[in-house]
Amino acid sequence: MLLLVEPFARCDEASISLLNGLMRQMAGEGATLLILADDSANLGSLCDTIHTLSQGRIVETHTPQDERQADLPFKIPVRLEARVALVNPGDILYVTTGQGQTYLQTVEGRLPAQFTLTELEGRLARSGFFRAHRGYLVNLQHVKEVIPYTRNSFSLILDDDGETEIPLSKSAARELRELLDY
Repeated sequence: MLLLVEPFARCDEASISLLNGLMRQMAGEGATLLILADDSANLGSLCDTIHTLSQGRIVETHTPQDERQADLPFKIPVRLEARVALVNPGDILYVTTGQGQTYLQTVEGRLPAQFTLTELEGRLARSGFFRAHRGYLVNLQHVKEVIPYTRNSFSLILDDDGETEIPLSKSAARELRELLDY
């Protein structure tokens, strides 16, 4: 086992490339490398798993594959008559269901989706969407306010021109409070 602390500190590109090659060679020969670094920028091509520590505890674990996948462009396909439109998740205010159909609500209007609300929840999770209620998935980037009406009744106000109001269930309100730390 080889423990490396800040192996790329004060290195130029040529040195980083040389160290990368040596570390890959050692790993290929069966050595276990434990690399401790404040900056994970050069570790993606070397590491199988990256653990982020805070105050001596692991707070995040991911693979470089996860990072590459998260950087891919991502769109939601919507069938419109004889064509397929690709909707940017950032343009979606919320997703809802009605009469057996799922709809994407954007500033431009409502679009029928080919996926269920649950399927869209999985696809949109990395884009900041949150299940506010049984029938609503909300883009948190468009939420302007959380309004409590009673002890168990809440609504979300969106930042669109009409200040759309979305119901927020009691359990979702608790989860949102923990997520946003308010």
